[in-house]
Amino acid sequence: MGVAGRLELAGAVCLDPEASRVALREGRVTRRVEEREGEDAGRFRGTFFAPTRRLRLLFAADGAILQTSSADYSRKLRVIER
Repeated sequence: MGVAGRLELAGAVCLDPEASRVALREGRVTRRVEEREGEDAGRFRGTFFAPTRRLRLLFAADGAILQTSSADYSRKLRVIER
């Protein structure tokens, strides 16, 4: 992953770049990489999972980031009783 990807990951999981690298190495942040097919061949998607956040990056074949999305799971759902 290039510098831009590491910075995006670090910001999304609320860590500095070095801390995000350590979190990946220790398994506190996990990742899944998917190669695209068909008209998207050559592109790939990386999804990073932290305890309370998810970051998805879509990369071009040259490693440039084309699209990002993230989700924050830290807020608790409110249960409404009927």
